[in-house]
Amino acid sequence: MGNIATKTLTEQLRELEDKKIIKKIIYAEVPPKVEYSLTEIVNSIELVLKVLCSWGKEYSESINNHNSV
Repeated sequence: MGNIATKTLTEQLRELEDKKIIKKIIYAEVPPKVEYSLTEIVNSIELVLKVLCSWGKEYSESINNHNSV
C-alpha cells in the first residue's frame, strides 16, 4: 500500500465502514486483533468489476500494440 499515516488510514477505513463498503470485526484478544472484509453489497458487484478490469487490460494491450506498429 505504500506509506500512509496511521491517522489517514484510520479515517479512510472509518469512511469505508460508514458507507457499508467494508465491515470490521474486533476480537477481544491481547494484543487486539481487527479484521476488515468487503460487505455483501460490494461482493454483489464483483463480477462487473472483473469484466471492467478485463476490458481495461485488453484496451491497454490494444493501445500498446497499435503504438508499437
